[in-house]
Amino acid sequence: MFRYLIAILFISQLALQAQAQIVPNRTGNPPILQCVKKEPANQIQIQWSAAGDVGPCFQQYAIYIAKGDRDGPYEKVDSVSGSGSGFLILDPSFGGDVFVFMVNEQNCNNPAPAQLTSDTLDNIVPQRAVDIINLTVENNRPVLNWVPATNPEVAAYVMYSNVNNFNTPIDTVFGRLSSSWADVSADPSAEIAVYRVRVLEFCESDTGLLGNITPSYNTIRVQAGPEEPCARAVTLTWNGYNNQGNGLQGYAVEYSTDAGNTFSVRETLPEAARTFVYDGLAVGSVTCIRISAILPDGLVSNSNLLCLVGSGIAPVEVHYIQNISVGADAVDIEYIADPNADYDELVLERSTNGQVFNVLTSSVSIQQPVPGGPFIIRDFSALTDRTAYWYRVSARNICNDTYSTLPTKTVFLEGQNNGLDNSLTWTDFLIDIAELNNYDLLRIEDGDTSVIFSGNALSYTDQGVYSGDRFGNSCYVIRYRSEFDDANRPTGERSGFSNIVCLQPRPQAFVPNAFAPSGTNRVFRPILTFSKSDNYFFEVFNRNGEKVFSSNRPGQGWDGIYKNAPAPLDSYIYYLRFTGVDDIEYTRTGFVLLVK
Repeated sequence: MFRYLIAILFISQLALQAQAQIVPNRTGNPPILQCVKKEPANQIQIQWSAAGDVGPCFQQYAIYIAKGDRDGPYEKVDSVSGSGSGFLILDPSFGGDVFVFMVNEQNCNNPAPAQLTSDTLDNIVPQRAVDIINLTVENNRPVLNWVPATNPEVAAYVMYSNVNNFNTPIDTVFGRLSSSWADVSADPSAEIAVYRVRVLEFCESDTGLLGNITPSYNTIRVQAGPEEPCARAVTLTWNGYNNQGNGLQGYAVEYSTDAGNTFSVRETLPEAARTFVYDGLAVGSVTCIRISAILPDGLVSNSNLLCLVGSGIAPVEVHYIQNISVGADAVDIEYIADPNADYDELVLERSTNGQVFNVLTSSVSIQQPVPGGPFIIRDFSALTDRTAYWYRVSARNICNDTYSTLPTKTVFLEGQNNGLDNSLTWTDFLIDIAELNNYDLLRIEDGDTSVIFSGNALSYTDQGVYSGDRFGNSCYVIRYRSEFDDANRPTGERSGFSNIVCLQPRPQAFVPNAFAPSGTNRVFRPILTFSKSDNYFFEVFNRNGEKVFSSNRPGQGWDGIYKNAPAPLDSYIYYLRFTGVDDIEYTRTGFVLLVK
């Protein structure tokens, strides 16, 4: 094998780095000194290849030798008249450590300086081992990287593997400047690959191979146990990376969700780590994982790529309440479930403060959705005329995991009659990430419905609802319009309703607190609204308890005359009784001041 190898090396006439001396006033190229090696009986052999353009004044190749010291002194020991490639055996007197260079000697002067001296080589063996940078895995192949040898005599790198116990080379990489090799026959996912590298001189024979060999370097092989379905987790195990004492700094667990094109670090672990529990695998998706040994100077050594398809219990990730509305007998909630999740139970939770939620175990119905539609969840126990309610929907799976939506809230409408006017207020709208368009305040009266307000305010006074003796209910409801401002949510406007509030005017008596018989307000009398004329009684007393006025006719008042004379300036007590149109008897007492 190696006779064939050396023949290839010799024929290829590899170009080597020059460390040449400069001889002025000459042109031409030096010969390429390829190797110097020891021969039997203390002889040495040198090999070289042609210089190419030897120059117009070429005379011969001269051989210079120094014994024991690269710095010399050097002695010219021989010369070769031909300008081609060749080899030469030097006599035994040059045994031991010998340093050699060759010179393209000229027989005339030329106007330009030229580099005419070859590299300096020696017969010292073995060559020192190369420095390994790292052994990593790329594209599912072990890749070994090293620092190229500096000695020009190095022509190739010989690879050894643990497959045959490092006994026979498995490959050879030619070229001193080569720095990388991939083992195309190894599968790092199936086995741990271990390699050693030896440098090879240009003219070594099959009995040579005297270059120093590196220590063993191994790939990292990561494996995964069975997936735990609830945690969607696997336990990773791997062998340690042998960095030959060159400062292993730990391991990084890296993952990729795009088939290994880009990676992110999941966890950084100490040097002694050999296991890691990788949880949260995406169900039904491929997650590729590798272990990277962290080396000095920003280098890494990657393991094989382990690609797993998650098969555990899928979590609920995207679910939400789409709409909420108060109906005639229940609160209706539209819930969008996560179509990719595994869950066994849906529950409705309710709160009166938005903080503490309780699961509703009764008076709740859940209607299954049509394909692509929402669940319709109804709460029949809500007292929507008393308070606003917050709701959220929780999905539970067989792993006892619970996933809750963000809360939503009913709009709670309240009202108060103020005689001829009705004042209304309502709570604000709340649906997860939905945007309010507007509130519509609807008045329902005598079977007709009309919008009396539209906007974003939370209150409104309906003025002049009643007039004269007109007496009846006016009912109100809030309709709110909203839509999602999110590309991942359904488009289009949705509407929901608050509770209904019905208001009825209350019979009232407006009684002055002062009057002036000789001034503007000459008569003291109550003003009644929504009252009947029967069962009316009105009396006025002075501070001595004497009745100064009495009447059972609505609209009749006291003119400030008592016993046919103006009553004195003073405070007087009144008593009023009347019946409203609601057939309820009302009474009222108070004081009035008579002023002049």
